[in-house]
Amino acid sequence: MMDSDREGPAQVELYSRLLRWPAVVVGFMAVLFVASAFFWPSLRFDASSETLVVEGDPEFAAYLDTAERFPSDAFVLLTFTPDKGRPFDADNLAVLAAIQEEADQLPGVTGTLSILDVPLLYLRNNPTLRDESVDVPAARSYFQSHYLFVNQLVSEDGGSLAVKVDLAQTGDERREQTLDAIRGLRDRHVHAGRLHIGGVPLIGSDMIRFVREDVELFSLTAVALISIALVFFFRRPRWVLLCLLNCMVAIGLEVGLLGLLDTPVSVVSANFISLLAIIAISFTIHLVVRYRELLSGDPHMSHRTLVEQTMRSKFAPCVYTALTTIVAFTSLLTSGIPPVEDFGWMMALGVAIALVVTYTVFPAVLLLLPKGKPSTTLGRPLALTRVLGRVAAHRPGIVGLMALLLVVICTMGVLRLSLDSHFSQYFKPDSDIRQGLEFIDQHFGGVLPLDVILEVAPFEPEIIDESDDFFFEEPAEYPQSIWFSRERVALVESMSGWLRNRTDVGSVTSIADLAALGADVLDAESLDSAQLGVMVASLGESGRAQLIDPYANPETGELRLGVRMRESVPPADYPRVLSEINARAEALGLEARQVKTTGMFILFGQSIRTLFDSQVRTIIYVLLATLVMFFVLLRSLPYAAIGIAANTLAATTVLAYMGFAGVPLDMMTITIAAISIGIGVDDAIHYLHRYSEERKRGRSPIQSVLACHRSIGRAIYFTSVTVIVGFSVLVLSNFIPTIYFGILTAVAMAAALVANLLLLPSLLVLYERVAVR
Repeated sequence: MMDSDREGPAQVELYSRLLRWPAVVVGFMAVLFVASAFFWPSLRFDASSETLVVEGDPEFAAYLDTAERFPSDAFVLLTFTPDKGRPFDADNLAVLAAIQEEADQLPGVTGTLSILDVPLLYLRNNPTLRDESVDVPAARSYFQSHYLFVNQLVSEDGGSLAVKVDLAQTGDERREQTLDAIRGLRDRHVHAGRLHIGGVPLIGSDMIRFVREDVELFSLTAVALISIALVFFFRRPRWVLLCLLNCMVAIGLEVGLLGLLDTPVSVVSANFISLLAIIAISFTIHLVVRYRELLSGDPHMSHRTLVEQTMRSKFAPCVYTALTTIVAFTSLLTSGIPPVEDFGWMMALGVAIALVVTYTVFPAVLLLLPKGKPSTTLGRPLALTRVLGRVAAHRPGIVGLMALLLVVICTMGVLRLSLDSHFSQYFKPDSDIRQGLEFIDQHFGGVLPLDVILEVAPFEPEIIDESDDFFFEEPAEYPQSIWFSRERVALVESMSGWLRNRTDVGSVTSIADLAALGADVLDAESLDSAQLGVMVASLGESGRAQLIDPYANPETGELRLGVRMRESVPPADYPRVLSEINARAEALGLEARQVKTTGMFILFGQSIRTLFDSQVRTIIYVLLATLVMFFVLLRSLPYAAIGIAANTLAATTVLAYMGFAGVPLDMMTITIAAISIGIGVDDAIHYLHRYSEERKRGRSPIQSVLACHRSIGRAIYFTSVTVIVGFSVLVLSNFIPTIYFGILTAVAMAAALVANLLLLPSLLVLYERVAVR
C-alpha cells in the first residue's frame, strides 16, 4: 500500500473515528430517511405557465399590468366539430349549448363564451342565437363574415364551433381539477362529434402531467436496468445493493427535504431525480472499484482498513467533484427564471446530500457486512478501456488531429442550433394535447397569445355645471362612446391588416372588427365617428363586456389587438416580430412609447433567450471555477487546462449532435451543455487525480495512462454504461422532451467517456513530451 493511499487530509481523522460505530451511523441515517418519507407526499408539481417566465423582467410586469385591464391568457378553447350535419343545425347548436352549460357549472370556471351569447347587431334589440325567432342561416352568414368571430368562435372553414372557457386564478391543484373536469366534459360529448381542447394553461398542465407519469412509470424500469448493468459489471449482489441503496437514500432525503420546504417541481427541474441518480451512482461505483482494487492488491488487509483506505483515497476527488458540480448548479441562481433558480439550488443541495450519504451509508453498511473475497475478474482488462488506453498512450498525435477535425465538425453543428418555443412539438402526434393544439392552430388562429397595445389620448369626460339653466339632459348611459372616433379605428385597422398578412399570425381581433361589423349592418363602406359612438352606446352593458372591453379602454387610452401566433409555421423569432411591429407603428405615426407588446408569446420567447444567455454565462463560470479547483487539487495548471479542454469538446459534441439532429434549444434541452460538462468534469477529476498519483510513484506518462485505464478507467466505464443503460428507458416516454433528455444524456455520457479515456490521456502524453523537450 502506497503512502498516498493511507494518508489523507487531517479532517478525515474525525471521519475515521465516526466509522468505528457503523451501526450507529446506519441507524441515524435510517431515522433521517424514515422522517423524510413523511414529507414525500408534500412534493408537488407546479404546472402554471407563469413559472416559465423571467421573474422581475419588465416584460412580465407589463404582462401583469395589461392583464388587470384586459382579458388574461387563463382560458382554454373547447372546439366542437359535429359528425352529422352542419354546425349551425339545430341539433348541433343544442349540443353546443349543453357543452357550454356544463362548462359554466364546473368549479374554477369564471365564465364561458360561444356564438350563442354574441348579440346579433343587425337585428333590433340585438338578440342572440338562443332566441328561437332568429333566422339561423342569416346568423351563420353573420358569424362567418367577420374576424371578430372567425378563428375565435367559428373556424375559418365554418365546420367547427368553439366555447371559450375562462379559468379562475386558483392554485395549481384546483387548476388541475378544473382542467381534468374540462377533459371529462369533452369525453362525455364525443358521441356528437370531434372535440378538442387547447390553451396556455393546458400546455403547462399536460407537460407536468406527462413528466409525473414518466417518473412513476419509468423509475422501477430504470432501477431494473441499472441493476442488471451492475450485476454484469460486479457479479456480486452486495455491490449492486450498495449502489442502489446509496442512490435511493440520497434521492429519498432530497425529496423529503423539498417536500418539507414546500419547493415545487416544475418542467425545468423535473429531471432532478434522474440527475441526482447519476451523481450518486457515480460516487458509489468509484468507491466500489477502488475497494475491489485494494482487496485484490492485499487480500490479507483487515476489512476496516480496506474500507477506511477506500474512503480516504477517494475523499479528495469526490469532494472536488461535488464542489465543482455544486458550483455549476448554483450558477443557475442568476438566471432570473424561478424554476431554473429552484433547479439550481435543488441540485446543489442534492449533490451535497449525495456526497454525505456516500461517505456515511456506503462505508457503514459495508463495515456491517463480512469482508468480501477478491474479484476473479478484476485482473481481466476491459476491451474498450484497453483499446482506448493503448491508442491514447501510443498514438496521441493521431488523437489530437482527430480532435481538431471534431472541433470543425462540432462548430458546424453548433451553428445549426435554434431556439424554439413550439409547444405542440413537446407531445407525440397521437396525444390529445398535441391534436388539440394543432387543430386550434390550424382552424382557430393559433395558441400562443400576443397582445399589441396602442396608446392614444384617454377619454376626458365633459364637465357640466348642473346649476346652468341650460342643463336639462340626463347624463349618457355610456359617455365614453364619444371616444371611439374614426381616426382611432382607422389606426387599429391599419395595424390589424398588416398583422393578418403575416404568415406567423393566425388571428387578430380588435375594435376595428366591430366597426367593420357595424358598417355591414348599416350597409356602409365605413362608420364615421358619430355612427361609431351610437353603435358603442347601443350595445348595452353585456354587449360592451363582450365586444368592447376586451379591445379598448377609454379611461387609459389603450387600444388592444388580440393576436394569436401560429405554431404550424417556421419558428417566429420574437425579437424580430417586435422590431417589425414597432417599425409598422412608427410608419403609422406612433412614437415608441405608444406601442406595447406582451403576452405568453413574448414571455416564453424571452424566457428561452434569458435561459440561453444564462447558460452561456454558467458554462464560462463553471469552466473557470473548475480550472481553479483542478489547480488546487492537482497543483498543475497544464493538467487543469487539459481536463477542461477535453470535456469542453465533449459537451460541444452533444450540442453539435443536437444541431445536426434538429433538436431545438428550449426550456427542457437548453441545460444539457452544463449537464454534459458536469458529467465529464466529474470523471476527469477522478482520472487526473489518479494520473497524478501514478506520476508521483515514478511511472512514465505512458505507464501512468495504462495504469489509470486499468483502475479508474474501469470506474468511468462502469459509470457511463450504467447510466446509459438506465436512461435508455426514457425513449419510451410519451413526452418528447423526456425522450430528448434520455437520448442526450446517453450521448453526453458516451462523449464524456471517450473524452476522458481517449482525448484526455492523449493530451497528457503530448504535454509530457513537450515538457520534457
